[in-house]
Amino acid sequence: MATEAQKRAVRKYENSNYRLNIVFPKGTKERIEKLGLGKSNSAFIRDVVLSELNRLEKNKNNAHIRLTYNAHRYIIKTVK
Repeated sequence: MATEAQKRAVRKYENSNYRLNIVFPKGTKERIEKLGLGKSNSAFIRDVVLSELNRLEKNKNNAHIRLTYNAHRYIIKTVK
């Protein structure tokens, strides 16, 4: 059983983070692991999403972003 301090720590962590459940096509887990990056699938996905978000925000003032969904994947294109 968790102590009150542990429960508070969990609530604090949950309140300062955003949880998102995503479904990927079968085989995605194996593709990520095959890269041998030395990080968990969750860490890889988090890093890629944050990196792309930073790139999009940086380019936001210079271009329009077009996001399309094709063949089970999103394609992000910068259109000037």
